[in-house]
Amino acid sequence: MVIKKTSRITENVLQKTYLGFIVIKPLPKTFIGRTCLKVYESDEGRRHYPVICQTPVHLLGIDIPIDSIPVQEQDTVAAACATSALWSMFHGTGKLFQHHIPSPIEITKTAIENFPSVGRGLPNFGLEIRQICQAIRKVGLENDFRVTYIPSLMKNIIYGYLNGKIPLLLILAVYDIKDLTNVGPILRGHHAVAVTGYSIGLSSCEPVPETGTLFRSTRIDKIYVHDDQIGPFARLNFTNDSIAGVLPVAEGYPPIIMKSPKENIVYVPESIIIPLYHKIRIPLEVVQQDAVMNIDLGIKGNMAKDEELKNKNIEWDVYLTMIGDLKKDLRENYHGVLPQMDLWQILEKPLPRFIWRAIARIDNKPVLEFWFDATDIEQGNYNLQMVAYDPDFLARISRIPNNYLQRARFIPV
Repeated sequence: MVIKKTSRITENVLQKTYLGFIVIKPLPKTFIGRTCLKVYESDEGRRHYPVICQTPVHLLGIDIPIDSIPVQEQDTVAAACATSALWSMFHGTGKLFQHHIPSPIEITKTAIENFPSVGRGLPNFGLEIRQICQAIRKVGLENDFRVTYIPSLMKNIIYGYLNGKIPLLLILAVYDIKDLTNVGPILRGHHAVAVTGYSIGLSSCEPVPETGTLFRSTRIDKIYVHDDQIGPFARLNFTNDSIAGVLPVAEGYPPIIMKSPKENIVYVPESIIIPLYHKIRIPLEVVQQDAVMNIDLGIKGNMAKDEELKNKNIEWDVYLTMIGDLKKDLRENYHGVLPQMDLWQILEKPLPRFIWRAIARIDNKPVLEFWFDATDIEQGNYNLQMVAYDPDFLARISRIPNNYLQRARFIPV
């Protein structure tokens, strides 16, 4: 590409309109190499890509960095789908946790080092779960393995960790539903993708059956994944359609069905792997179940006694964050909400590196926030601080029953 002096494509225009790049490998098939493409616009806050990071690009001596996560097509020689998904995922965790980003061949070799396959390691046609976990440990991270069979829990995990800038690896069962009338869905195999984004497209939350707690994460209607067979940020839609003949993943629960961009193909998520820095010890479920749900019950009990609040709903926004991102968010987005003195006291306060945020919103406005130390242990008192964005609301619900606070192990600071 040559930009002439008379061209209308100025450096400024090029930086604004550049969409990314694709590396073509000299292979007869599977020739799509390292690919970095810009994401779609947020669509008024519906689309979210928390794990993207800046990728340096140089064109004609011009710096055109783009925010993305690289993806490449599997070649079934050095890498299959799991290796390609791990490679994309490591580009996110490598920037976040400062570890070496291995090449696909390095990932495959380390994965089979301690857990060799029955067949040949190279060419490689896929990795087992334990081999995937071995590859994650090899870069210095811990892997948190979860079985996914309840949609709300799966959404909680994706939302909670993805907002902490941690990409996830999702294991899917692939079904072909082309000829349902004769033989039913055909299991084509299993597939691994890197989860890189999500869409908040539902208007209401799904309440927790036991407590009625509303988590914002349950409003996710689709996720975006790096799929080496489809491309970057491919859409997987949650659907309530029943697919006859697809067996439940767990007894008593119907399978989670996700529509693939490929015609006649549906996915059933089976498990999800979370790559974690070793000092992140408190899992999401502990914060939600032991703390947030109990605090929510106490707050709603007092709201029911207030005429103006009894018909209001609290929506909880729970996710992992780093201390630098937390303080930056408070300084940039809560400057007019918190009193100046309170804001600076929080900004100057020493806090752990990783924190769980639980923001209580009413009518989409933050009223309270609770912080939990993600680096503590479950037996400890991992509660850090309560922040009141609405002093009037806090005064109305200040009589939270002590038993709820004790059960939540929360002591306001």
